[in-house]
Amino acid sequence: MAAVLEENGCSPPPGVCGQDSDVEPGDNARHKLESLLNRNMRIEMTDGRSLIGCFLCTDRDCNVILGSAQEFLRPSGETPSDI
Repeated sequence: MAAVLEENGCSPPPGVCGQDSDVEPGDNARHKLESLLNRNMRIEMTDGRSLIGCFLCTDRDCNVILGSAQEFLRPSGETPSDI
């Protein structure tokens, strides 16, 4: 549905994305989400809108919750391939 782009351009801490034998399967995803807390993010929606705001959390339906978000619209007539 939407593509999430990290605005800060940093890589995850060492070991977050690695496969450790003593780590539960969902722990890597949890650590990744925790590393994104309170960071500025840009989310591009499939309908062409972009949201920029501070990543606060996800809800139980996996929706992303942004704080202090601003919405930007793509100029009319512009397609995603034009960007």
